Amino acid sequence: MIKDLNSLLSLQEVSELLGVHPETLRRWDREDKLSAIKVNERGDRRYRYGDVMRILGSYGTIEYKGFKITHYSPGFEMFPDRFGSIAKFVVSNNLVVAGFAFAVAGLKLFAEPDVKSQDLENLALSKIKYFINQKLIKNLKEYTFEFESREQGFIQIKNPDWWTKGSL
Repeated sequence: MIKDLNSLLSLQEVSELLGVHPETLRRWDREDKLSAIKVNERGDRRYRYGDVMRILGSYGTIEYKGFKITHYSPGFEMFPDRFGSIAKFVVSNNLVVAGFAFAVAGLKLFAEPDVKSQDLENLALSKIKYFINQKLIKNLKEYTFEFESREQGFIQIKNPDWWTKGSL
């Protein structure tokens, strides 16, 4: 077990530890969400153990109007087999358990380079809170959304192909 918070982990080790695609870690580095240290001429990335533990601990459960909103993924992570990213949440109280998935097409991120992971996170949480406020959440239902733009945020999509594929 690593005890020193300054110990360095490889890109692959952090990817496995956080359960995110290596490309997600590269994007987080560009966004200063999880900064990497370049260790050689090739630019291999290493991450401080303490920084990784901070990221791991920052995703959890928040309470909102009697509901628990739990991150099922550590923020927006790359799809394992295609271009884009996704974040998943479980929303529950003593009567209801529902799933929320928010997808962002890779080209949308290129079209709006100023949109950061934290912006997407805030838009997703706003959408979940809207569903709670409007009493739209049904037990054992899955809700899926796609990012449209910073102004429009996430729009609900029924039965998207990215959700029905077995890799998610």
